[in-house]
Amino acid sequence: MKKLIVATLVLGLVVGCSKQEETKEDVVQPTVTEEIKSESTSNANADITPKEAKAFAEQLYKKIVKDQQLLEDAFELKEYDTLSKYTITDWAAYANTPHQYAPRALSKGGFVYYPSSEVMYPYSVCDTAYSDLNIYAGTMEMLLREDTANLRQIMRQEKEDYEKSVAKCKHRVELPYSEALAEDNAE
Repeated sequence: MKKLIVATLVLGLVVGCSKQEETKEDVVQPTVTEEIKSESTSNANADITPKEAKAFAEQLYKKIVKDQQLLEDAFELKEYDTLSKYTITDWAAYANTPHQYAPRALSKGGFVYYPSSEVMYPYSVCDTAYSDLNIYAGTMEMLLREDTANLRQIMRQEKEDYEKSVAKCKHRVELPYSEALAEDNAE
């Protein structure tokens, strides 16, 4: 039963995100293409710097913490619409908006909000934390819709997964880039 509920949750999130992704890509893609054409070839091929990677990760971590506070408040206040809007619209809109370093390190697959660069490797844990937050929010949303013992158990597990990944993100963001990279390489 637990696996069925988790599978349903994940499928719902994927379907919701893919529907939003299709819509958002239609709107965003021409803008990205125009930006790529307007950049010089040498600048377009330049990679992001470690300083930029760290700044991006710090900004993402702050967003994650801010979103978490909103979501947990919404859950406590039983604001189903707030949770639903986040999981279906807000999360996907952010994930499908090209990052500030586009077209440099523009992701060819996955979500374009996160720079596609080896320089970002130490901070991939923050991308995981952002995804885990969306799954956690989806579980809160489901629990408000139907309060069951199984859903409570799943929510505790999703919260634990999220807390582990966000703690790892926080830890990496607090390290100097060279230490974050060495730690990532040691894994």
